[in-house]
Amino acid sequence: MILCKMLRRENENKEDAMRRWSKLCLLLLLMTVLTGCSLEPLKRQKPEQETQQETEQETKENLHVEERETNAVEISDPIIVSTTAELIKAIAPQTHIILKAGTYNFSSLTEDEIAESGSYLNPDSLRQGELSVCNAPGLILEAEESGTVRLITENGYADVMTISLCDGMVLKGMILGHEIEKGHCDAYVLELSESHNVTVEDCGLFGCGTYGIWAQDASGLSVIGTDIYECTSGIFCMAYTTDATFDNCRFYDNDGMFAVWGESKVLVRDTEISGNRGELLYNFNIGEDLDIIRITFQGCDFRDNQDIGSSFDFVTFVDCDIPFDSVSDFSGTAYDNLIERYRSLVTHPYMVEDIAEYGEFGVIESARAMGDDAVYEMGYLIEDLSGDGIAELVVGETDGPINALFTLVDGEPQLVFEGWSRSSYVYMGGGYFYYYGSNSAAESGQGIFYLTEDATTLECDSFLFTGLNSEGDFVVYCNESGSWDPEESTKSDKTIEDFWALDSPGEALPLTPFSDSGNLNAGESKSPVEVRYLTESLLGEYDLDRVTLYDGPDACCILLTSDSWVSSLNLWSLFVEDVGDDGTITCSATLAGEDCHWDTVTPDTPIAVQLIFPGDLPAYGISYEDQQGVLHCYAIEISGEDGSLLLREADFNGNGFVLHAGW
Repeated sequence: MILCKMLRRENENKEDAMRRWSKLCLLLLLMTVLTGCSLEPLKRQKPEQETQQETEQETKENLHVEERETNAVEISDPIIVSTTAELIKAIAPQTHIILKAGTYNFSSLTEDEIAESGSYLNPDSLRQGELSVCNAPGLILEAEESGTVRLITENGYADVMTISLCDGMVLKGMILGHEIEKGHCDAYVLELSESHNVTVEDCGLFGCGTYGIWAQDASGLSVIGTDIYECTSGIFCMAYTTDATFDNCRFYDNDGMFAVWGESKVLVRDTEISGNRGELLYNFNIGEDLDIIRITFQGCDFRDNQDIGSSFDFVTFVDCDIPFDSVSDFSGTAYDNLIERYRSLVTHPYMVEDIAEYGEFGVIESARAMGDDAVYEMGYLIEDLSGDGIAELVVGETDGPINALFTLVDGEPQLVFEGWSRSSYVYMGGGYFYYYGSNSAAESGQGIFYLTEDATTLECDSFLFTGLNSEGDFVVYCNESGSWDPEESTKSDKTIEDFWALDSPGEALPLTPFSDSGNLNAGESKSPVEVRYLTESLLGEYDLDRVTLYDGPDACCILLTSDSWVSSLNLWSLFVEDVGDDGTITCSATLAGEDCHWDTVTPDTPIAVQLIFPGDLPAYGISYEDQQGVLHCYAIEISGEDGSLLLREADFNGNGFVLHAGW
């Protein structure tokens, strides 16, 4: 829905610009004809020097025309307005308007008042309760007293304010928003289009608008000291907008975060981001070069944000205050490839041909020993164990032993240590690990190790190991270096019996089993939409919307349900186009049938579909938009263990589904 709206608005803006250009060309043509017909007899031949001077002067004027349009000072004293009718009548280029305290409700305008509006406003938009300003560069709208002026609409399908072709425009000290019940909005608070160097200062933008600011082709946007809150889709969406800056703002209580479309460069600086819900950044650039996108958070304070997901590769954090319980969310993407690699190793430990020199031996050893249970008894965890604000990746067994630990150095994963059966680690807490291993038949060791402050190295706190003396008797040695060399150690007062009686104080970390990442059992899916077989026992529980795609031998019936409201649910037929060397599956997608699209699905509207699964490869998939307008895609697969239905999360590449390796 958001994608379609963005494309529709982009096309409308292009059509408006084309109409304005056509009118301008006709006007210039008419002036040329009139000049040639009426003034030609009056022309005289000017001296060459005079002509050259005028040409140079004209060139200078043309070179500075853009500067005059965007940086011109006010040509008259400010205009003071106190009503909505006075405001729309006064709007014009290079005009400074001061608004007295009060509410300016664009939904309350009469036809007579709209008829008196200036030529820089769209009267049709005003009739819908939307202030749409076009071709008014240099316009300044400023509250007489900051925070006392409210610009509102009562139409949930109209933007509060739209700015087009208004370079250098300034909004200052005002509050903008939709005054309707939350959840009944499908429009932005402030929309900018083809307007450069716009400033929004000391304002408040509130929902239930979908986005606080939606900007397309609005380079140089500067938002200063502004609050954006209670929006239903996100804080802002930048489309083909570079050099946008948000300084000393507050973003809070929004049902969504940030979105990008096309080439966009954004800096968010010294800003409080708190109490928001939803993924940190939604990228509409599926399949495009991610180098064209960059959002930098500098000196920002993140607090109490929920379900923000991972940071993506095109987000940079500089001197930000990020609570430790959120660190794993920001580090997720940096470890994604490693997690997929380890999941593949655990799932198929005997099919590995390219074992890495470090970090994989222990995982493969454990997976082979566990057999088919490995995906359930091995897993991973992303958590800051050292307390330095950077999350580590732990891979190991769910009952305690750690096979590999990574941290991030310059944003890239770096192996800290690995463990296997004869050299194992268990986490003790506070960045400490208990070690148990053996160096030979006579040499066994136990010790306590800890992560350095930057988590890049494991240091020894204390170490005990056994060895044989010259008479062949067991001796216990100790040191603080972790060395197995008796010459670098001292004899401990512990006996061999004391050594073997030592009890490891470590505990198992709460790892996510590899069975839970990738294929999700449809009944336990994190998706609000569930897919399962429709059985006779379920027939009496639901009033079903039924669709029949196949009514022959081996047909079965699946049940689609949702535990919350979702929109644009589609059932797709998938056809495998390519299987990559890394196991990635690319599928083309077509709607499974003309009745396989549902505008909305709720817990009260389950769907039954009769179909056939033709083989082992994915044949069907679903897609839907959640309540924040975010698109989700899943392939429907059949479990090789119990025949149940599995939902496998997929990416949409514009033409179909991409299922990544590791299943």
